[in-house]
Amino acid sequence: MPENTRAPDVLEEEIKLQAANAMRWSSQVFIILSLLRVSKETLDILDTTQLTTHEHNCLQDLCDIFKPFQVVADLVQGEQSVTASLVIPCV
Repeated sequence: MPENTRAPDVLEEEIKLQAANAMRWSSQVFIILSLLRVSKETLDILDTTQLTTHEHNCLQDLCDIFKPFQVVADLVQGEQSVTASLVIPCV
């Protein structure tokens, strides 16, 4: 990566990477998903260590596994509606 090229400048055209949020476990899933959305060409420009195909697939599988849990967490954390009635159907 040239000295004057900064990662935020390169990623400006791509999807912004999600920052961690200590209050919600699902923020880790958002971080992984945002990383997986960055194109290989952009990662090449940044001269980063590339994920292997196996690592990429493992991260995608992890996101697929956690997606239903994320949906349930979002449903039962609502502030504008009654959510207690959703707990048993979600389980």
